Order: sequence, then structure tokens, then C-alpha cells
Amino acid sequence: MSKKLTENPKNQHQISSADFKEDLDKLISRLPSMSDIEISAAKDQLLRKIEIALSNQAS
Repeated sequence: MSKKLTENPKNQHQISSADFKEDLDKLISRLPSMSDIEISAAKDQLLRKIEIALSNQAS
């Protein structure tokens, strides 16, 4: 997945909804050719991005 994270003035990472959708679309298109380990790693990375986005909204 692409890393289109940018830093805001508080040095927190943010991702736009368009970037998030693009990353998700790329992941979905790659799923049939991915191994279980790759799927697990991609899932963890995606969940981490969601956690960061949610924590930034709460700030």
C-alpha cells in the first residue's frame, strides 16, 4: 500500500479519505494473489492507519 501520510503542525500523521480509499482499493485488487501472511500484514497496516486517523479526530 502506498504511504501518503503527511505531518500536521502537531507532528501527527494524517491520511485523507481519498488516499485511504485508494489504498483500500489497491489492497482489494491484490487479495486473490496474496498469501495469508501478506493479507495479515496488510490488515494490520490498514487497522493501524484507522487507529491513527481515529486518534487524530479525537485530538
